[in-house]
Amino acid sequence: MSGHRGMDLAAGERDALLAPGDGVVSFAGEVAGKQVVSIRHKGLTITFEPAITDLAVGAQVSRGRRFGEVGGRSDHCDGACLHWGVRRGKDDYLDPEAMASRRRIALKPAQ
Repeated sequence: MSGHRGMDLAAGERDALLAPGDGVVSFAGEVAGKQVVSIRHKGLTITFEPAITDLAVGAQVSRGRRFGEVGGRSDHCDGACLHWGVRRGKDDYLDPEAMASRRRIALKPAQ
């Protein structure tokens, strides 16, 4: 169903966007009047909006490296935030916050 899928992060116009993981630019352009950049990473499509890049579709990106910047048109994030979305397949939207939050790992004693 349509709606706001993902989360908004505090960001300003021209802030650098760093790749969250090694991947490939899968889309860079306009969607419904909004500037979007998408990266494919381990079976996921990670989207950023409003975002612009000079990289072509198919360009490799490396974790932690700059791939673009906040900018362009948006329906709700102009100049104040960056919308971050994550999708597996065509319609399986995931919660990006769950992917970024810290997790505590504890080992149980062997019996």
